[in-house]
Amino acid sequence: MLSQIPVNTLWDEAISNLRKNELLRLNSCFHVKEYKAGELLFSAGEIGTAVYVVGTGQVRLYYLSGDGEEFTQGVWASGHVMGLISTLLQKEYSVFAVCHTQAKVKVLCGTNLFELMHEIPQFSFNISKVLARMANRNLRDRGLFALDSAVIRVIRVMLNSIEMKNDKSHNNIYTVDLSQDELAKMVGVGRPWINKILSGLEDGLLILRGRRQIQVLDLYGLLNLVGKIPDR
Repeated sequence: MLSQIPVNTLWDEAISNLRKNELLRLNSCFHVKEYKAGELLFSAGEIGTAVYVVGTGQVRLYYLSGDGEEFTQGVWASGHVMGLISTLLQKEYSVFAVCHTQAKVKVLCGTNLFELMHEIPQFSFNISKVLARMANRNLRDRGLFALDSAVIRVIRVMLNSIEMKNDKSHNNIYTVDLSQDELAKMVGVGRPWINKILSGLEDGLLILRGRRQIQVLDLYGLLNLVGKIPDR
C-alpha cells in the first residue's frame, strides 16, 4: 500500500498561519459547487469575477490555437487555485477551465476576496506568496520544459495531475486520468513517443496503464526521477 505523501498546495499556502476565527470567516465566504465531467467553470475571454479552488476531482485548463485546436495547459487536482490573477486584476481569464472528472469546487467571488484581504492581513500576505509561487512555477516550468528530456516532462505532468483514490480494499492508490493524446499535447511530443515513454515506465514497475488512466505503482520512484515533490 502506498502511503500518502503530503503535498503543499497553493491553497495550503493561502490559508497558512490563519487563526481559527479567520478560517471560519474565510470559509463562510465560499460556496461549494458540484460539477459533472465536461462541465465548464469559466472561459477564456471572460472577465475574472471569482477564484476557484479544486476540492475533489480534477479540472483541466486549456487554450485554443488560432485554428481552434485545444491545447491542455494542465490537469489539476485538490488544492489547486484558479482564476486568482484575473480576479485580482479584473482582467480576462486566459484559459478555459473544464472538469476533467466529476468535481467539487469551492468558489470565492472577487468582492469577497478583496474584503477578506482587507480584513485579514495574514491572508493578504499569503495571497502575495501564492502569486509569487505561481510566477516562479511558470518561469521554472518554461525553463525546465526547454531543457528536460521528454521522459522527465511526462513525469512532471503526471505528478501535477495525480489524484489519490481508494481501491476496493480501501488501500490508497494514485491515478492520473489522462489519455495518451492528452499527454502528448501537454508535453509537446508525438503519441508514439508517449507510448514509448509510458512503456518504459511500465517496464520499470513505476506505472500501470489502463484505458484513459494511469495507475502510479511507485510514487517515490517517479519523484526520485525528477527530484521534486508535486507542486500544485
